[in-house]
Amino acid sequence: MAERVTADIEVVCQEFESHYRKNVTRELKLEKRPRTNLRVSSFPFCGLRTIYEDWVGAEQVCDMGMPYYTGVGTLAHSLIQQFIGRGGRIYGNWHCFNKSCGGKRWFSSLNWCPECKGGMEYVEFHVRAFKNVSGHLDGIYRDSFGRYWLIDYKTCSVRIIASQHQEKTLPYLHNKAQIRAYCALIELMLNIRIEGWMLFYIARDDPLGTYKAVGDFMADEDKAKYLRRIKRWDRHFGIIKTVQKLKDIKILVEEKPCKTEEYYRLNYHDFEGCPLGTCGACFD
Repeated sequence: MAERVTADIEVVCQEFESHYRKNVTRELKLEKRPRTNLRVSSFPFCGLRTIYEDWVGAEQVCDMGMPYYTGVGTLAHSLIQQFIGRGGRIYGNWHCFNKSCGGKRWFSSLNWCPECKGGMEYVEFHVRAFKNVSGHLDGIYRDSFGRYWLIDYKTCSVRIIASQHQEKTLPYLHNKAQIRAYCALIELMLNIRIEGWMLFYIARDDPLGTYKAVGDFMADEDKAKYLRRIKRWDRHFGIIKTVQKLKDIKILVEEKPCKTEEYYRLNYHDFEGCPLGTCGACFD
């Protein structure tokens, strides 16, 4: 009979902690998916940079941190939408929980099925615009005055929300730029007036007690400016599909969205900086 090995439980726990740390910090290669459309989350878009990154073939890797936070965020979105969607103020698309029924509602705040009168599941808006642009919007909030506001849920830490009183770090620049683009697209798509936007930051570890809504109005001229940009990016994305050889890059240089450094700084100040534009290399 083999001798039983005994060890202090603290030693075993420390051993597992070491095993965990070693494996979750190990970088894994991300699967590269073909680009079939231009997602709002990728704005501002530059086809020249995209083609360069594709052809250079630099591997994208990550540890467990990124998919962990993404997964937590996805779950949080689903739960928030199901609970807050029943308050009658969030407009979206709804599908009947009963799959055999197939009842649906489009752009509605009602959550009971028109066919079987049962409950319905909230579904995010699928945004489609121009030829190539697509994305998903968390919802549209109708306030007590009857005005429509785009809303997007973001998970973060308690510390970030708690420090908002002193540091004013929220909203993050890329979150703000993305939802402002959606304001222009949704108003075009649904033909309703969008008054503005709200970003709702909710603490991952205290969702019932720590949260912060920040937002602003959005002027018609700003929406028009965004639509002009998006239309240009959409056209540029279409050009990428024609680029097969190195010599074809010439058309991307000629058609790139930012013609000059002055144009870049004037039109992209509300986005996080492009590394090629920030250093001026793209305009040299």
